[in-house]
Amino acid sequence: MVSPRGNKMQYMAVLAAMLLYGALGQPTPDHLGALEIIIAALLILGAGVQGLSNLFILMPRQTVFMRPNWFTSGQILALYGLSMPILLAMFRGADLGEVARDLVAFVFLLLPLLYWHLFREARGFRRLFFFSVLFVGFAFSARIFLPLIFPQFGLASAAALYLTITPAVLFAALYFLAAAFLQMSWPYGRMARHLLWGAAFIALAAFPICAVAFALQRASVAAVLIFAAAGFAYILIYRPETLWRVAFAMGLIILALWPYLQDIFMRLEAKHVQVGFNSRGMELAKIIDMGLAHPGVFFFGHGWGALFENPAVGNMSVGYSHNLFSYFFFKTGAVGLVLLAGFWVNIFQQNLRLIRINPPLGAALFLPLMISTFFYASHKAFSFGVLILLVCALTRRPVSQLSRVEQTPDLVYAHKP
Repeated sequence: MVSPRGNKMQYMAVLAAMLLYGALGQPTPDHLGALEIIIAALLILGAGVQGLSNLFILMPRQTVFMRPNWFTSGQILALYGLSMPILLAMFRGADLGEVARDLVAFVFLLLPLLYWHLFREARGFRRLFFFSVLFVGFAFSARIFLPLIFPQFGLASAAALYLTITPAVLFAALYFLAAAFLQMSWPYGRMARHLLWGAAFIALAAFPICAVAFALQRASVAAVLIFAAAGFAYILIYRPETLWRVAFAMGLIILALWPYLQDIFMRLEAKHVQVGFNSRGMELAKIIDMGLAHPGVFFFGHGWGALFENPAVGNMSVGYSHNLFSYFFFKTGAVGLVLLAGFWVNIFQQNLRLIRINPPLGAALFLPLMISTFFYASHKAFSFGVLILLVCALTRRPVSQLSRVEQTPDLVYAHKP
């Protein structure tokens, strides 16, 4: 049994790691530096012995907690992913650096197993963790524009691009946008107060929205537009008397920024004409062809650290694909793909449950996870696992208890443990 003091140390370690990652970290650093070592040490301290044992050890339910389906499927995936692909990497003589990259990304996928126990009794930690995820998304987007004020903090264009791809940025954009819509359309209390709060949330949303727009992230921009349209539809159906507030505010913003918006849409259109779908179909076809070349490769993959000439990146030799499932088929074979599908379906069900409980929050998590799963290589980023963990943490209780959640105008996230 972990002492309360030990629990507090774990909570503080996880939150400190999140703050350091948002303020100074990179989604996919080229080299392991002092910052990455510190963040890793904090995350290991935060997981504790119980979190690490959750990967393998099946303890009696009455001594721990009621496990959802994703927990068991995640443990099976962990057992396979930390055994067979490593053995294949050793047998094939894969580069240790590439193996480490794949293993770290795999552990990110298992963050719910490592940290879910921390949300069992902590009444305030879930909320603090939620805000730390928002901080990561906002900080990453703000760091892109920081050189405009402080040139000495400039980032290379490639590094800035990676910051925008991470799913936490899109999550922050959608959450703040939802908070702005709900504040401005709230029918009770002083209208001026809600409009001011709405303006504040719009200002916060502007950073991540502009970040993904200026980086020409087509899927993320489409997600923002779809989310905004759904927000208008929600207000039209449930709060039609306040729709004019949102429409007026959005109209002013669009009118003021129209030249910039027009330029962004023209650049997005030009990018689509030039690159289309970035040879994603060719990438998938090549991975399937390699998998069908030999029965052993088909069932067990090439192992962690394996590389292939990816047509989606100009036939460069890389160790990733832009789809989580094709990536797992390449690395872990059909066996790993089936185990991943079982885990992913259970997480998907949890996300759908969250959408039923709190549609704005659930959708704000759903869209970044789907985009990272199917369209971007950001499924290897730390924040991808963090969003999965957040879904599991917010749906920790049975539906009968969660259904009593009521939304308030102050926060989209109004769930109280």
